[in-house]
Amino acid sequence: MADTSIYNLTASGAIADGDLIPVVDISDTTQSANGSTRKITKANFVVDLAPKNAPTFTTSMTGSFLTASELLATDASKNIVSLAAATYPSLTELSYVKGLTSAVQTQLGLKAPLASPSFTGTPTMTESTDSAAVQVAILQGDRATPTDADTAYVTLSLSNDAGTQKEFGRISWGAIDVNAGTGEDGILFWGIMDAGTLTNKMRLEGSAFSPHADNGIALGTTALKWADAFFASGAVINFDNGDVTLTHSANLLTLAGGDMTIGGALTVTGVATLATSLTGVLRADTGVVSVDTDVTDIVSAASLTAAGKVELATTAEIDTGTDTGRAIPIDQFVASNRNVRYVIIRLLAAATATTVSTTVGGDVEFPFTGTIIEVGAYVDTAGTTNLTTVDINKAGTTILSTKITIDSTEKSSRTAATAPVISVSSITAGDILTFDIDAIQTTAALGLSVRIGVRMT
Repeated sequence: MADTSIYNLTASGAIADGDLIPVVDISDTTQSANGSTRKITKANFVVDLAPKNAPTFTTSMTGSFLTASELLATDASKNIVSLAAATYPSLTELSYVKGLTSAVQTQLGLKAPLASPSFTGTPTMTESTDSAAVQVAILQGDRATPTDADTAYVTLSLSNDAGTQKEFGRISWGAIDVNAGTGEDGILFWGIMDAGTLTNKMRLEGSAFSPHADNGIALGTTALKWADAFFASGAVINFDNGDVTLTHSANLLTLAGGDMTIGGALTVTGVATLATSLTGVLRADTGVVSVDTDVTDIVSAASLTAAGKVELATTAEIDTGTDTGRAIPIDQFVASNRNVRYVIIRLLAAATATTVSTTVGGDVEFPFTGTIIEVGAYVDTAGTTNLTTVDINKAGTTILSTKITIDSTEKSSRTAATAPVISVSSITAGDILTFDIDAIQTTAALGLSVRIGVRMT
């Protein structure tokens, strides 16, 4: 450019390569070449050192009035200024949006909020570590004042037919004991909607998996049955808090507290043992197996053509001999009169008068063994005045402590005022008996027979 006065420098246009730029001491007040004197100041000294339109810098620009590592902007006067990181994004914060392919708000709007998020799709949590148990989710309650019985839950909802979301299921977890010093104890609850009301049905705690309420839920149904049940040794099936229990021990099940009714057949392949205190017979006519000492009410009577119950006859009933429904036991028959055999011995002919004598009629060998229960005498023609007295000897010794007597005018000792008394009752087949007439009446009786009744043994 041509030499230009400093005064007119601002109007000279753009500076070209090779132009000389005057250096002026702005504090110098020396008179100018054109004879005017003017003080040069920052305000009136303007030098266009760079192109005014689209300048190009080959290295960098440095502004001492700027703050390092902050964004630049223009202020209201169009001055370049630093944007303070305390108010505006820092370079690090600005790098967080690097790689975005769409508006940040649009992308944020697609994300679930931290508080009460709602998912319309299917969230997936994946744990891919082999041979390890790795946590994939945490559901937690963090209360300011933890207390026993604190509870949290997860809601499982579906729409009802009115289009309203309803809680059809709930999984809850609670703290039975929150004391860290004594050992925390927890509990789980499972609840479902039942007839319009959300109700807890099952619970799991340290020692039991149980219904939430007494008698609250069935284990299986008539259509949905469990395949098998396995119990440990010593297990107890407890009905109604101990009313009836079924207890296991080695090779044994013990029913206690009640009775058992079996509707079908009962097959016992081992030994069935009843209590030693039970006596009688088993009966089940009422639908209950029980022990009874008398079952005659459920058994028909026996007859000559049908089996059935039969009562045993006593000795007295055998003696009576009119019963048609009782059986005769051997011992009772032996003791009865039905087992008595009579032996009649004729000692004197019918017309022969009785006389006092011994071994009347000679020796008699007795034919069978037994017990003598009765003795007596009979005459063909009665005597008068006083008594006829007869004695019986076995092996030469009397068997009577009171002899047989026939009263005056009587033919038989059956009607005697004093009955004979037997002192030796045993007799054996082959024993020898002899008979004595110890006394006769004034008018002697004619003929004499003796009878001996023996109960056979």
